[in-house]
Amino acid sequence: MCFTIDSENILLNYFSQKQSKEVTFRDLKVIRKKIEHDCDNIVYVDITYNSLRRAVSLHNNVFEMELTKILLKKPDSDELKERFISENINFRLPKNIKDKYLRLISNAELVNE
Repeated sequence: MCFTIDSENILLNYFSQKQSKEVTFRDLKVIRKKIEHDCDNIVYVDITYNSLRRAVSLHNNVFEMELTKILLKKPDSDELKERFISENINFRLPKNIKDKYLRLISNAELVNE
């Protein structure tokens, strides 16, 4: 069985755990590779352009998309609070995958850092 983590999930978790105001598409590729590799390839991370556009559109008060990156417009948004993410986003993932995934997101060493 393969689990999909979409761009909405990646962006909300990334910005809720990192003290960053942006994430580049290159950084998202690094995150995707780490997650897919460390979760034994049973996870597919969807960071396609359409998925990213959909996530930004769903949370247009929080995110803004530029040519090569996603910007955080509203860092104190309720959508970035742990309770919102746990109840609305992360609940779909099995606990073992969720634990690995969240650890990898919070510890990701990226190009911009």
